[in-house]
Amino acid sequence: MYAGAIVLQTEAPINNMEELTRQTLAGINSNLAVVKFQTFDQQIADRFHDDKMIAQLTALFGGLALLLAAIGLYGVTAYTVARRTSEIGIRMALGAHPAGVVGMVMRGAMSQTVIGLAIGIPAALLCVRFVRSQLYEIQSVNAAVMLMAILFLMVASLLAGMIPAPGETPGEWWTNTGYRPAVEEQSQRDGGRTGNDDPFVCYYNGVPRPLAEEALRRSRGESSAVYETPWPLSAWPDVATRFVLCQDDHFFPAAFLRRVAGERLGIVPDEAPGCHCVALSHPRELSDRLVSYLD
Repeated sequence: MYAGAIVLQTEAPINNMEELTRQTLAGINSNLAVVKFQTFDQQIADRFHDDKMIAQLTALFGGLALLLAAIGLYGVTAYTVARRTSEIGIRMALGAHPAGVVGMVMRGAMSQTVIGLAIGIPAALLCVRFVRSQLYEIQSVNAAVMLMAILFLMVASLLAGMIPAPGETPGEWWTNTGYRPAVEEQSQRDGGRTGNDDPFVCYYNGVPRPLAEEALRRSRGESSAVYETPWPLSAWPDVATRFVLCQDDHFFPAAFLRRVAGERLGIVPDEAPGCHCVALSHPRELSDRLVSYLD
C-alpha cells in the first residue's frame, strides 16, 4: 500500500505528533512506512531556504559596508584632529576654554559626517526604487535600519573627535610628575610665592590688577571627567613639539617644567618672561613667539 501524502490538521500543536502518526499508521498496516514527516512551517522554511540565505548574506555584506564606512570615517577624522594639534595647543596657550576647543573639534568632525549623510541618504532612497521589484515585500526604506546606520556613523565621528591627553589621566599627572614636592621646594626658596593660595600671587602675578580681577570673576569650574579620562596612546605622537616655559610662573616651577619636558618630551623648553597666565601678562611676546614657530 502506498500513499503519496497525508495531511493532518490539529486544533492545537502536539509535541509528539510524529510519533503518534507513525504508531497510528503502523497499527493500520505494518507495511506503511513514513519516509518524511514535516510540519507546515518546515515545508515553508524549506521552500524559502535559498532566499533566506541570500537575504542573510546581503545583510552581512551591508553590515560590513557600514563597519568599513565607520572605520574610514573614524580614521579620517582622527587624522584631521591630529594635524590640528599645534593649532589646538596655540589656542589653549592663548586662553581658549577647554569646552570651546572641544566644541570646535566636534563641529569639524560632525561637518564631514553631515555632508556624507546628506549625499548618502538621498542616494539610498533612490536605490530603493530599483531594487523594490527584486525583493519580496520591500515597499519603502526601513526607517529603523536607516536611523541605526546614521547614529552608528555619527558616534564614530564623535569618538574620533575626542582630544587626547598624554600618558596617564590628568588626575594622575600631579602625582606621577612629582608636582607637590617640586612646589614645596620652590616655595621655600622664594618665600612662599610658589603655590600660594592667593590667586593674584600664584596665577596672576604680572597681570594688571583690574584685568586679573576680571579674569578671576569670569573663571568657571571644570568637570571631574576631565581628570579621570586616560589617553589611549602609549607615547607622544611623532610630531615637531615646542614647549614654552614661563620664567615667572608661581604655579608650575621653572625647574619642575624643565625636568618634565626633558623626561617626557626629550626636549629643552623655550623660556620666556611671563606668569602662569602669560596670555594676559605678556600677550604680545607670547603671540610673537608662537608665530615665529610657523617659519
